[in-house]
Amino acid sequence: MIVTNVMWRNIIGQGIYQIAVLCVILFGKELMGFTYPSTMDFYKIENGSSIATEKTRHFTILFQAFVFMTIFNEINSRKLGDKEYNVFAGFFNNCIFIIILIITVVVQIAMVQYGGQPLRCMPLTTNEHLFCAGLGFFSLIWGVFVKALLPATWFNFLAIKESEDEPEDGEKPDSNLLTSLNRSFKAKIAKGIENKLANSGQNSARVHHKEEM
Repeated sequence: MIVTNVMWRNIIGQGIYQIAVLCVILFGKELMGFTYPSTMDFYKIENGSSIATEKTRHFTILFQAFVFMTIFNEINSRKLGDKEYNVFAGFFNNCIFIIILIITVVVQIAMVQYGGQPLRCMPLTTNEHLFCAGLGFFSLIWGVFVKALLPATWFNFLAIKESEDEPEDGEKPDSNLLTSLNRSFKAKIAKGIENKLANSGQNSARVHHKEEM
């Protein structure tokens, strides 16, 4: 399988969590203590300097929360078994993965703290960083609920198989929707390439024939 039913379950399950959290942060700014009007700009000019507004802090938190949820979901994605709950099993066996995680966190924090107006960010406090990291960490707990409550078999129709060849005579065609669409797409691409090669060959033959004349 290229994309298994377990992968689709995790993608959809984590997607629901991330969308819900981001919508609450974005549309429930009053819950987070922000009271700025929606017409406020990200920056205002004071004494000739550009100063970040409350809106910039709000959207910086939104950005930081999204990235931290994505980072922790990378850990969730380490295990692709139907009921593999311990996503930290063998965690330190892959140094490259750990290095990538560390670099991602460092770069993200640096972007937030020093990105400034080009990135529409402003420095966050330690508590705000921890708040965003906590939202990301909860995706690990959410992943346990997703695996426990959503059977992977519910997502069988979305799975994409590695072999997308046309079925042989007498073989039952695959009823999977995405597999069928993928097979049709590949067939069209192959047909287009075949036609281009044929046209190229015909053009070369015509040029050769003219040169001989």
